[in-house]
Amino acid sequence: MGRTVKKFRPYTVDQFEEEQQYFEEMSSKGFHFVKYKFPFYQFNQGEPGDYQYQIDFQNLDESNKESYLQLFKDDGWEFIMEYGGVYGTWFYFRKPKSADESLRIFTDTDSKVELYGKIRRNWAFYFIFLFLVTMVPNFLLGDSFTSILLYVMWLIIAVIYAKITLRLTFKIRDLRRSEI
Repeated sequence: MGRTVKKFRPYTVDQFEEEQQYFEEMSSKGFHFVKYKFPFYQFNQGEPGDYQYQIDFQNLDESNKESYLQLFKDDGWEFIMEYGGVYGTWFYFRKPKSADESLRIFTDTDSKVELYGKIRRNWAFYFIFLFLVTMVPNFLLGDSFTSILLYVMWLIIAVIYAKITLRLTFKIRDLRRSEI
């Protein structure tokens, strides 16, 4: 194996498909994804390869994780890593590309809608939690410089969460419309 390269790419949870595409492009250049630690991706340099990558979001307990990973292994997917997220875990997989795109994890409308809905729901709960933990005490403290900074920070977070929620909602809507 060649050298290790770290790349800065701040994707949000609604951009996991773009993230998969990025990994595929990097593999075609000989840089294979091995690790993620926000917001850096680590790649090992090797021979260029034609791989497809899949990212899945699951709420699994330890007793279900082993059978979940085995299911993908049995289907030819190489487990790369897991990354604990908000109320769930992101699982990263890869396998050599084939002409048959149906070998991807999420190919039908229902499974994609379910995945987008699960991500949207979990992040909405986290958003509410953040609001309760940060803003409710802030309202009680009154108007201080710290309060103003917290309002600004909260506004930025709210805009990011609104973008994520809207983008996932539009993906779900578009998938449902394409079924008709």
